[in-house]
Amino acid sequence: ERVVRLLLVRSIHMQSLRRRAVSWATCLPAVVFILRKESALFTPSWRRLPRQCFKHTMRVLPSELSPVHREFPRAIAKSAHIDEKAVETACAALRKSVLEGNTYQFEALSVVLRSMMPPNSGANQVRGPPQEATLEKANLVWSEQDYMSGPQENLRQLQGYEAEYAYRVANSKEGFRDPKVLEGALDLAVAYLKNYAVDKADAMYAATETYCMERGLPWDVKWLQDCATLRCKQ
Repeated sequence: ERVVRLLLVRSIHMQSLRRRAVSWATCLPAVVFILRKESALFTPSWRRLPRQCFKHTMRVLPSELSPVHREFPRAIAKSAHIDEKAVETACAALRKSVLEGNTYQFEALSVVLRSMMPPNSGANQVRGPPQEATLEKANLVWSEQDYMSGPQENLRQLQGYEAEYAYRVANSKEGFRDPKVLEGALDLAVAYLKNYAVDKADAMYAATETYCMERGLPWDVKWLQDCATLRCKQ
């Protein structure tokens, strides 16, 4: 409003406006004309150049899309640029870090491999309820062992259960959404508790909490009871 008033003072004599009692609405066309005229004074020099000066610089270069980008959405097409050799090398190093117990390298490799995964589409992220399944006590065999054979034998037995569970996870694409995988996780976590491997049990309960709560009874009650036992041991 101050700018408009100053422009009106420059272009139209204020005394004439007062004598004629011209309203702001009546002055609106004159104000618009003055603003357009004055705005040219503040326009950068390159904007006042003729359009012919930009015939080379403003030309849009044609972008040739790959067949992958033409056929699939951009988010999914990102997977086409993942270096498969780098993934294989990282997985081989991950295997070696597990065998050697190198937790530092394992943590770093887990993060970088997860970041290299292609983004999920909306259809993959929105999934229905998990498969209906009951928690059968007869299937919880690892947690039913008494582990009274001594530390060395208990460790060998526990590592055998870990290997068996690793095969089970490898054969399932649903992860913890698979009831067999989730059931094995709860079973193995109690085996960890009986062997006082509280760090392993803590990691297992942290990973399975969401999936047990999603299923409801009796999965959530089983998780809460066993996790309470873990907290007492800690």
